[in-house]
Amino acid sequence: MANLKMAAMAGLASALISLAACTTVEETSTAFQKPDELSRISVLAVDNHIQIKPDDTFSWQDDMAIVGLDKEQQNKIAAVLTADIEAGIQKQGFSFISDAKTGSTFKLAAMAVLDKNGEESLNLVTRFGIDPGLGNSQMNHDKGALVLAVTNKDNELLWRGVVQIFTDKDVSEEMRTVRRERAINLLLKELFSKRLIESQPATI
Repeated sequence: MANLKMAAMAGLASALISLAACTTVEETSTAFQKPDELSRISVLAVDNHIQIKPDDTFSWQDDMAIVGLDKEQQNKIAAVLTADIEAGIQKQGFSFISDAKTGSTFKLAAMAVLDKNGEESLNLVTRFGIDPGLGNSQMNHDKGALVLAVTNKDNELLWRGVVQIFTDKDVSEEMRTVRRERAINLLLKELFSKRLIESQPATI
């Protein structure tokens, strides 16, 4: 199953070269005081003219893939990130379909890359041809990255984005949750910037 997931993500990666319109955003959270590098979040989104309409729906193409953790941790992190993404999409006012038999407008594939010693940057470039540009840690922090890809019903890759943050095992569980949710919200903010505005009725 893991090999199938990797193959599917590699298939998506092969189509990334055709995408255009890159955007890089780096945000600073007020939860940390400067110059704490843990406050840095880097987001890179690449768009292939995706247009999200008000009645569009989302579902998973496959289970989330996790790189860099043991099997037990993989399952736990995948469940948390999956729930956060679904909740974030629903907060944007869109339906998330969990029933695989029910069709949706868009399919999602995701991978979290959590290797030690900065190796996740090499993985991102190798697998996806992207580098979110967070830079190197001056305090020996590890990095974590989440890649999200969106395809249509014909499995055409329409959008993909990556968010990257520094990680620290000494951060409290509460602050980890805050930082994780903030990172995912920034990634989804980029995706839903492609939302179409409903036509306004003509004025007489």
